[in-house]
Amino acid sequence: MRLNGGMKTQLVLVLTVAVLGCAAPTRSTQVTAPVPAASGSETPLTPAPNSSGAFERDGATSGMTEVPTASPNAMPTRCSEASVDGLCLPPPYLAKALCNEDWPTVALTMFGKDTPWKRAYSLTTSAAWNASGGASSNEPMTLYEELLILRRRGADSSGIQVSGAGTSYDVLRWDGSCVTLQEGELTVKTPPNRTSARVVAKRLEVHVREQLKEAPELEALFRTHRKECKGVTIGDVSKACEAVDGKLSSAIAAYVRDHGGLPEPRKLPKIK
Repeated sequence: MRLNGGMKTQLVLVLTVAVLGCAAPTRSTQVTAPVPAASGSETPLTPAPNSSGAFERDGATSGMTEVPTASPNAMPTRCSEASVDGLCLPPPYLAKALCNEDWPTVALTMFGKDTPWKRAYSLTTSAAWNASGGASSNEPMTLYEELLILRRRGADSSGIQVSGAGTSYDVLRWDGSCVTLQEGELTVKTPPNRTSARVVAKRLEVHVREQLKEAPELEALFRTHRKECKGVTIGDVSKACEAVDGKLSSAIAAYVRDHGGLPEPRKLPKIK
């Protein structure tokens, strides 16, 4: 059928309107709502100091984050963000320092009552070995010895998994030394007869040692120790000195475990 000029013009207009209607997208008026800020209602895993200076355990099981303390040189009191497997671990710089240098007062403070660090107990009586290369104690491990987990191992220093090597942990002893134990040599279940490595009071910072001497539970033992050992605790010592030295070490561990409240060490590892 042949179209005249008027009909052609009408047809072109209809087609043009149809094409424009299909091609022109409709502008969206939807507005994305802003993401609300964190409410802060999550209970932190780690404790904060209360008004008496002691620690309060929150009892939560997630959200392990290291929160800066009031002073950059203060003792950490919260789990590091490097914590793994639900274990509350100290910050990496502190774990490294404890396994490479000698910090007996820092170690004793970390074992105090209600500190958040994860306790573990030895299932071996083998010789102490420090895989980090730092000094280790000459005293062998004892069964059910109380320890603090510092970090999980399993890879060499380059970050490459060691062939045939299982998971191991660097752990802290009560005497301030670091030891490396395999996963199967540790338990986190508290035994009824836990033990502790020997705490040598003479190696502690003076202000901490003086406070321990004033504790009613320790005062008499310190006097007897001074009388029997005369300032010497290693080498050729008497049987009486050896006996009271063991009693004093166990009593210090029991006091710190049950009471805590030790003054903060004046010498602390630097944050690196």
